[in-house]
Amino acid sequence: MHLPDPNLVIMKMEGTLCVDSELSVLSLVGLFMVNYDQQNWGLLLDYLRGPGPQIPTATRAKLLHDAWNLAYAGELDIATALNMTLFLEQETELAVWDAMFTMIDHLGRRISGTDAGLKFEVSTIAVRGLSDIWVTL
Repeated sequence: MHLPDPNLVIMKMEGTLCVDSELSVLSLVGLFMVNYDQQNWGLLLDYLRGPGPQIPTATRAKLLHDAWNLAYAGELDIATALNMTLFLEQETELAVWDAMFTMIDHLGRRISGTDAGLKFEVSTIAVRGLSDIWVTL
């Protein structure tokens, strides 16, 4: 099992997430992962899917990165990590999609050689085709 870099710090945040008008709480990007409690992961997802001001691109990518790596390390349930991808239906920034493609690659490696892995390979071929189309746009 591949664990996150041991030099990274995992911060656990509990309580109600408060997002100010400048999104300062969500503009922090660094060499640390943040593991929110379930309520705050849900609030983040609601915010990402809502009509409010955009969370910065780097932060959106980092939220996907953190959710996946925390789930991969057993610190977050996989359902929460996968739910964090739901905002991608309206995502247009390549940097955020790149984080998603990395998640897909990690997942594929993890389930390679299983029945689920065979189904996943077919889906991944379709996603690669989409990523090629995205790059040409």
